[in-house]
Amino acid sequence: MSSPLEMSCPATQTLNLSSTCSATLPDYRSLVNISGGCGTVTLTQMPASGTSVSQAGPMTVTIMASDQSGSTQSCTFTVNKLDVTPPSVVCFNGSVSFNGQSTIALDADALSDVADGCGIQSISLSPGTISATQVGQNVPVTVTVTDINGNTAFCNSQVTVLGLPEGWSQTPDGVGCAGGNSIAYNTSTGVWTATSTNCYYA
Repeated sequence: MSSPLEMSCPATQTLNLSSTCSATLPDYRSLVNISGGCGTVTLTQMPASGTSVSQAGPMTVTIMASDQSGSTQSCTFTVNKLDVTPPSVVCFNGSVSFNGQSTIALDADALSDVADGCGIQSISLSPGTISATQVGQNVPVTVTVTDINGNTAFCNSQVTVLGLPEGWSQTPDGVGCAGGNSIAYNTSTGVWTATSTNCYYA
């Protein structure tokens, strides 16, 4: 006479997600402990092995056992899906041009291209703003990207600071200058250059 069918599931398992934030569920049936039962015991896993899963976090897997007498048992365990892939980030160099402003906020989209299979939580820039006192400089900027599961990546870009010193500005085309005008300031020499074409004043 056979003993009753008994089973126990494994402890919590971990499953690393790919860069697309997905993975294929393994076959966990070999990790189940079976005792007793009548004749051959058949194990069924739900969700089945080969199932595509996505997004980080815990999920429940159930293993069901049945023997030839029709006895059944089941147990469950947790599979922790882990996002272990940092975001992808590529930096570009950029420039800003001052025309009377004291500061200019930098645009993360203009300085970087980011992607993450699970999703982006935040993009930060250091520094996040450029001051007019930096006209004539190339300012290094660090772009830091954090995904929704806390993985981070960073890259660096150079921002060329152009334009006029703080408090100075020019008006396009000036006053009565049909051909346009421009003002340039050389930060290394302190020399101003003004050009204009076809300007008429009453």
